[in-house]
Amino acid sequence: MIRYNSSAPEVDPDYVRKQLKNQKQMNEDIAIMKARLRDAAADAHKIVRALGGEANGQDLLLGSRIETGRALSADVAQLGDERLARLEQALALCLEIDQSFGELHSWLESMENEIENCPPVTTGHQRDQLMQQQIHNTQLQHSVISHKSLMDRFHKNVSALSELCGPEDEIQLQKIAEGLDERFFTAKDAIRQRAEALETAIEQSSQFTDRLDIVLANLDGIAMQIRNSEAIPADLERIKSQIMDNHSLVEQLKHKEGILRSVMENAKEILMHARPNDTGSAEINIKIKELDALWEELTKGVTTRENILEVTLVKAERFWYELKSCQEAIKELRLRIEGIQPALGEPTIIEQQRNTLLTIKSEMGEMKPKFMDKLRSVGHDLCDMVAEEEKAHVEQQMNEVEGDWIAVTSMCTRK
Repeated sequence: MIRYNSSAPEVDPDYVRKQLKNQKQMNEDIAIMKARLRDAAADAHKIVRALGGEANGQDLLLGSRIETGRALSADVAQLGDERLARLEQALALCLEIDQSFGELHSWLESMENEIENCPPVTTGHQRDQLMQQQIHNTQLQHSVISHKSLMDRFHKNVSALSELCGPEDEIQLQKIAEGLDERFFTAKDAIRQRAEALETAIEQSSQFTDRLDIVLANLDGIAMQIRNSEAIPADLERIKSQIMDNHSLVEQLKHKEGILRSVMENAKEILMHARPNDTGSAEINIKIKELDALWEELTKGVTTRENILEVTLVKAERFWYELKSCQEAIKELRLRIEGIQPALGEPTIIEQQRNTLLTIKSEMGEMKPKFMDKLRSVGHDLCDMVAEEEKAHVEQQMNEVEGDWIAVTSMCTRK
């Protein structure tokens, strides 16, 4: 017997493989039953033709039952195909999440060990020691930036799997993701604080050109984050997370502004009193120009990204709202149609049911522009803002809803 209430995909790859194997077997059973139904329907039509005028209305009853059986078998086959597709998607996501988690866990362990074994930053250190620590800290910063894309992909896959699995597994996935987040941001913050401490220590115990190098290195770290920003997503929570990340960069720039102004003023004073053709002054002048250009790039970069993300958030909120409205409208229509069971042998009730179905069909004609066409419009607006792979996800959501709309329309026509 085919069950409509099959369990949601699990998050353990081995168990999902078992679910997938069982669903494939179930789909084969459905195909066999559909074939048997076709054979039975063909035999029934032969009997009706043989009876001719002696059927006494039984031919109508038999025809109605055959159509009911066909509709049911089509619905069951569709449910089986849909569940198989969900399980295949869930297995692919489970495997990728497992791999990403392993890579991130190993990397975070290495980073946590590196941070824990860093020597304390003090102004008593020699200039060369401080500069070596600065180089090492910059390497750690670059490592964090390079692993951000893996973190983002991990969260995207967790979000996708959460939509497929059951509530308990969804909670477990969120706990795992939150645990990685906490470790990632703790490491990132420790490296940032160390960079600021090194900047202060070097300022007090090194030459002016060293201070310039440190300011340039720290700003270059921020520039790397802006230049390598994650592609803009369609998911609301991920957009909000990117807005928060960008706001964090804005705050870092505000913190650096005072240091930058101080360095610039000192540089102007040094250049003003420098001897002609002094090589040290020429080097300072080149670095000041680099600093100016970098600062302009950073301020423009965070402002531009903030504006794009805010516009995208508005469009994404509109799309997901319209998508949910469409899904709820289709669900309501399906329940109304499923609630109409043919009253065989009662012509008056059958006529009433037919009129009800005609009314529903008319309502669906009026609803299409309001829901489906509007969904397409806001979906295309969102696609204009997001990355290519995100466009595919938005298109998939719209196609699934359109598929459900067509299925409900067909259900209404069959009834």
